[in-house]
Amino acid sequence: MKFLNARRDGSRSLRALCGVGVTTVALVVAATGVADGAQPTPTIASKVLSSDPHLSGQGQVAFDGKNYWVANYEDDNIVAVSPTTGAVVRTIEDNLNFDYPWGIAYASGKLYVCNFENDVLDVISVQTGLSLHTVNIGSNCYSVLYADGYVWTANEYSSTVTRINPTTYDTATITMPETHPFSLAYGGGLIWVATSTTSLVSINPATGTVVRTVPIALNNYGVAFAGGKVWVAGTKPTAPSVRPRLRTRVNTAAGEVASFSPTTYVAGTSVSLGVEPYAITFDGSDLWVSDYYAPRTYALSPTTGAVLGNAVTGSEPNFSSVGLQQLIVSNYGDSTLSEIALTSPTSSVLFADGVSQIKAGSGAAKQITALAHSLSTGGYTAITVTGYCYSTKQGTTAQNITLANQRATAVADDLKAAFKAAHVTGISVSAKGGGVLTKYRNPALDRRADIVGIR
Repeated sequence: MKFLNARRDGSRSLRALCGVGVTTVALVVAATGVADGAQPTPTIASKVLSSDPHLSGQGQVAFDGKNYWVANYEDDNIVAVSPTTGAVVRTIEDNLNFDYPWGIAYASGKLYVCNFENDVLDVISVQTGLSLHTVNIGSNCYSVLYADGYVWTANEYSSTVTRINPTTYDTATITMPETHPFSLAYGGGLIWVATSTTSLVSINPATGTVVRTVPIALNNYGVAFAGGKVWVAGTKPTAPSVRPRLRTRVNTAAGEVASFSPTTYVAGTSVSLGVEPYAITFDGSDLWVSDYYAPRTYALSPTTGAVLGNAVTGSEPNFSSVGLQQLIVSNYGDSTLSEIALTSPTSSVLFADGVSQIKAGSGAAKQITALAHSLSTGGYTAITVTGYCYSTKQGTTAQNITLANQRATAVADDLKAAFKAAHVTGISVSAKGGGVLTKYRNPALDRRADIVGIR
């Protein structure tokens, strides 16, 4: 699909859509998962990180190691958001170059900001907030990626991808006629391009040339590389799709997330998921997919595609980013940022002095059983148990280190047994000694094993 000429109404850019008319022979995969349009009960905790009034119809989000930078489409600026308080802590404006900023990426002290209404990539110094350079790119840039030593932009209207050298600012334009690229990912030595016209494109980053264009059975809007596979999120081409920044929608499409081999391009697992899955992000453990049509973000296994759980987000979620043990979802519809914790709250099992075993039927045993149930329904894929011991109470340093390790192992073994009894699979449990604590803090908490779930 293409955007037609736009007009501004003071708050949004109103656009009409026209069909491109692409017909392909699509790869067919067997689908499983969440039914089209379903609203499942949320199983993963989430919260609103920010509803700061300085957020306004925001697009892509980038993390600089300290704050989240948000492309503020409707206010023609970019803002930095605290990952702990959600407050907007900084605003950068560039009246000369910003024109509806929508895509943003961070690397080595620089922010790379593309605009939906002009053909310019603005390079901003995080330290000074000033523009360092501008680069001409394609039309209607939808997303920015920093990967393999280059900055990449997906230019939706001009059906191009631009490669930018971040030092010299030299560019290379990769033309992909009538594909309308939306999103970019890197993996397996290639740049992967999700397009809205039922095709998946791979690019050699060194040469800047298209390796292959594969027709698929989706208008795909998001792409990620995880578990040795390429994953795309989109809709089956049964009805016109409506993009972010539009208030009017006619949507009878069915959402799907599908995987492909990065070497053979053969289709693998496909998961039916909502209506319009857009954002797809890999956190190093799980895939996270946001449904633009519904306030839901799903956790998926990157190996099997199984849906591990879902969380409630804001209205019209369209981008997501991984930061400090949290996934941030950018919600265009209500101008908020949602937060999903990527680790569980720490739970501690307490031990008496010198004790490292857990008796059946004890309070600790019941606590572990309850924790196992909670963790099994929270979308966690890995559990880490860390044992501790206080150094001056009794025993030698070596004996206390052994005791700390034994406590971790005892809790881990009980967790495994509880998962097995509940027929829970797909969650790994590991134990490690946290060592000997040399500073006395609490007579109970310094003799403990901590349990943390990782999504």
